[in-house]
Amino acid sequence: MVSAGLGVAVVPEMVASMSPAPLAVRRLEPAAFRRTISVVHRDDRDTAVATTSRALLRGGFGRAGAQ
Repeated sequence: MVSAGLGVAVVPEMVASMSPAPLAVRRLEPAAFRRTISVVHRDDRDTAVATTSRALLRGGFGRAGAQ
């Protein structure tokens, strides 16, 4: 609906940037709420994909010093 010009959506910037259709993006003021994102993984089955995924999540959402 949004890409057809018939709607409005509030989505993360990452989602908007992946749209195949051109979108008009407006930044919102930072919200006062916080969210927790948890990742569970097995150390004994670590793969390059899992390591890269965790690094990307830490880089985008992690707090300083989080492991």
